[in-house]
This record gives sequence, C-alpha cells and structure tokens, in this order.
Amino acid sequence: MITALGWSRKTLKTLKAKLDEAGCISVTNSTPFNIGFQRSGMGMYFYNLFDEPIPDSLRANYNDSCTYVLYTDQVVLEYGGGAVGPQCFPW
Repeated sequence: MITALGWSRKTLKTLKAKLDEAGCISVTNSTPFNIGFQRSGMGMYFYNLFDEPIPDSLRANYNDSCTYVLYTDQVVLEYGGGAVGPQCFPW
C-alpha cells in the first residue's frame, strides 16, 4: 500500500510524528473521517471531519449537545462515553 501511495517509511514516520504532536490517539478512515484526540476516564473525544458541509437533513443528528456538538459546517466534536459514567459531553 505504501508503494501505491508513492510513500516511503520516512513518510510514515513523519506522518506519525505529526499525529503524535497533535495529540492524535486514533484515526478511522470513514465518512466522516474520525480522529480521536483525548481520553477522559473511559470515554474519548473525537473530531469528525466532513469533506463537504453537513447537509441540513443531518445537522440535528450532529448537534445534539450530548454525543455531538457542531463546531463548523464541516467539523463536529464527538464524545464517546465509556462503559460506565456519563455518556454525554461533561459540561
């Protein structure tokens, strides 16, 4: 896969260093693209990044003030609660 991208091991090391510097602790290649950046007890915080503005039909889903908080029209903050404790953003 590295060859198909035209990358080298040095490219991967550089990418890893930048993700570490940004506090990234997980990445999910999905729609939306999902980046985990901080743990809180058993829960975890994520950025959900969209390629295009979130359609009006999905805005309510991504702005429920519990699991999701709309940050911009293409960035949503998410809190995934752990097995116990709060399941919403700890305000």
